[in-house]
Amino acid sequence: MDENLPGTSHLVVVSSRLPVELDDRESWRRAPGGLVSVLEPVLRDRPATWLGFLEAHADPPPEKVVGFELAAVPISPIERKFALDGYCNQTLWPALHGLDDHVEEDASWRRSYEFVQERTAHAIDRVAAPGAAVWLHDYQVYGVGRHLARLRPDLVVGLFCHTPVAARSLAHLRSGRAVAEDLRAMHFIGTQTAEDAESIRTFLGSGDPHGGRVRAMPVGFDGARWLGYRTDPVVTAMATRYRGATGVTAVGVDRVDYTKGLLHKLNAVEYLLTSGTVTPDEFRLVQIAVPSRTGVPVYRYLNGQLEATARRINGTFRRTDGKLVVELIRRQLPQREVAAVMRAGDLALITPVRDGMNLVALEFATLNGDRPSAVVIGAGAGVAPLIAPWSDVVDGGDVLGIADAIRHVLDRPEPDRQQRAAARAAEALRHAATDWAESFLDELLDAGATTAA
Repeated sequence: MDENLPGTSHLVVVSSRLPVELDDRESWRRAPGGLVSVLEPVLRDRPATWLGFLEAHADPPPEKVVGFELAAVPISPIERKFALDGYCNQTLWPALHGLDDHVEEDASWRRSYEFVQERTAHAIDRVAAPGAAVWLHDYQVYGVGRHLARLRPDLVVGLFCHTPVAARSLAHLRSGRAVAEDLRAMHFIGTQTAEDAESIRTFLGSGDPHGGRVRAMPVGFDGARWLGYRTDPVVTAMATRYRGATGVTAVGVDRVDYTKGLLHKLNAVEYLLTSGTVTPDEFRLVQIAVPSRTGVPVYRYLNGQLEATARRINGTFRRTDGKLVVELIRRQLPQREVAAVMRAGDLALITPVRDGMNLVALEFATLNGDRPSAVVIGAGAGVAPLIAPWSDVVDGGDVLGIADAIRHVLDRPEPDRQQRAAARAAEALRHAATDWAESFLDELLDAGATTAA
């Protein structure tokens, strides 16, 4: 691309990750992430570019592996360590979740973060057409809007917060004022919940972004796809491998993170077994627990604790069908196999201490609305208020509370579970992904027009 010519993209999506990945043959393919599937239909209909971070030494992907343009922002190893593993994952991430005990700060981390934000803004400048809309996704790119306000004031910049937002914890950061300035540069901010929107307003005080355009608009999911998995023969066949021969099969799908309450979940299962409330043949847990952020010490420790707890449970309790009482799946599965794990489940245990939307709950609800299934959901998940009337809501940090909810589900009559499952699925299907994306863009463009006027 000739850098002296104006860009041609009327929509620029910016995320820490590109929507493509290398397969086993070192060929680029579409990544399996939920954000990709949500945004791809919207991007295909527009002259659009997706920007994401890429290791500085890596060869960039072809510009059109998917149905829109791609552009990579190079990240050096030290920037990944300082800006991403440091500032993003050890400062902003726990602060956004209100988990102050996990917050660490280092001035060099913030400086490295600023360098990455400025470089990302310059990359946007190269591809964005005059007056283009820029859609930033999450805390890894909070600071981009402030640099664009100086570099390209013609652009309309919006941010969607996929995480919760804890105003008090953000305000207590040494870099709290800088974060506030980052957010004030946005024309529009979307959040998962009304509580998160109010938290941003509280954090910013009277300096709301461009007249206070902050609104809750929960992210959706591909309901039609998950509904189709109910009758998918491949999903059905794979599900039999995960289902126990006797009793209830519970399932969980999480990235390994201290916000997800994974240890509390396993401890609740161990309590039920140790107390004799359930026997190994009556209850089994299949937990997808994909390691993440292994460069951060607290995550390495958590991974070790999860594996040790699962080993202890499986060493103490045995099932007569030979399956593990707690089966930890420690790798990223293809989406169809994830669907098979969930289809095998009679009960979903989705018990974060604090979380964003957690679309797994909606996916499980849709997939299993035709059978007497149940959901135990953490109150800290953004999706909890949507499905609370037909689910068991718990404090994700309360081991005995989770155990008690599991016992109540096991005691509930099958007709009641079936009625709840059908109602929960109907509610889940009301939250379509494409509608969410289009609604955000409408709000962003409207905010830009209002500001210009």
